[in-house]
Amino acid sequence: DEGRLISQLKEGLPVVGILHESAEAYCAWLGAKTGRKVMLPTAEQWEKAARGVDGRCFPWGDGFNAEYANIYENVEARKKFGFWAPPGSFPKDISVYGIFDMGGNVREMTSSRFVDGGHFYQVKGASSSTTRRFLYCAYASDTPVAPSDVGFRYVMELEGK
Repeated sequence: DEGRLISQLKEGLPVVGILHESAEAYCAWLGAKTGRKVMLPTAEQWEKAARGVDGRCFPWGDGFNAEYANIYENVEARKKFGFWAPPGSFPKDISVYGIFDMGGNVREMTSSRFVDGGHFYQVKGASSSTTRRFLYCAYASDTPVAPSDVGFRYVMELEGK
């Protein structure tokens, strides 16, 4: 509440532990600053960015390998980095569009609610606190794990669109 970082966090690590409304406020601020539309991705946009056009299971393809991403089963990554790694630390955790960390490290907020009409937003991806079932690009959850493993990335409208 006073704006202090969680003790394990530092500059250069993903932003986690904020409210959905705070992520949306950041997108609005950045949009006003850049003059472009900035928003949290929908679950469909996030999944397309992670899976590509071929509908792969994981950002890198269909074969599971715990060493490719920062997930619970990657024991060496947890020993090296702790809960969060600097973005891009796992070169195989990259989508066909060149987007890093779509599989692991930090689960990510979307702007999509679940179709059952509930109040929860879909959270996509896996983290060092979650197991491989969260790693499947089609999987969505709704609850942070403690300490919070949910952050966000934004999408920005292309210029001239």
